[in-house]
Amino acid sequence: MKALKEKKSYSLRDLLAQCDPKAPMPEVLQDWDRMAPVGLEQVVMSDRKPHQASTLGQTP
Repeated sequence: MKALKEKKSYSLRDLLAQCDPKAPMPEVLQDWDRMAPVGLEQVVMSDRKPHQASTLGQTP
């Protein structure tokens, strides 16, 4: 029987440090972001429409 590998622990700070905030959104996500809401979306910020939630940090 093989021993289980110890699972790595990541902090949000470490994960965000790996991200490029100026990187363009992938085309497939842009298509998804432009789709009209179908009624099952959850509003995550009160001042944004549900389909705009994924554009946080993006400049128009």
